[in-house]
Amino acid sequence: LRNVLRQWTRRSPAIVSAVNDLVRGAHESIQAIQNGDIDQLGKLITSYWSQKKIMAGSQSGVEPPVVKEVIELLTASNIIIGSTLCGAGGGGFLYLLFQKGKSASDAQNCLKDAELSHGSVELFSWYECEISLNGLDVIETNSLEIK
Repeated sequence: LRNVLRQWTRRSPAIVSAVNDLVRGAHESIQAIQNGDIDQLGKLITSYWSQKKIMAGSQSGVEPPVVKEVIELLTASNIIIGSTLCGAGGGGFLYLLFQKGKSASDAQNCLKDAELSHGSVELFSWYECEISLNGLDVIETNSLEIK
C-alpha cells in the first residue's frame, strides 16, 4: 500500500493510467450489468484485476503463484470468463465468474487432477453465489430479542 501511495503522490504514469482505467471499468461494468452482458462483465472483472496488479507492483506478491496458475487453467479450460482477487492480504478471496452452465463443481473437477506446479488447491474453500434479481431485501421487525 505504501508503494502505491508513493507512486500516486508522484503521479506515476502507470498508477494514474491504472486509476483512470479502474474508473472507466467501473462505469463499463454498470453498463454490462444493466445490459445483461455477462461476457463483457467477465472481461471487465479480469481487466480490473490486471489494473490492481499494476498498482501493487510486479514484485508485490499480490497474486500468489498458485492463484495465477488456477486462473490460467480455468480460463484455458473455458470454465471461467472473469476473475479477480479481493481482500487486503491474509488469505484473500478469489472471485470467479463462470461461463454459462459452469459452476464451482466444474472448477473443482478440473483442478482435482491438475498437477499445479506452484501449490495445491486443497486449502481452498468453495462457495457458490448468485446475483439476486430482487436486490437487497430489508425486513423490519418490532422485536429486538437477543438469545
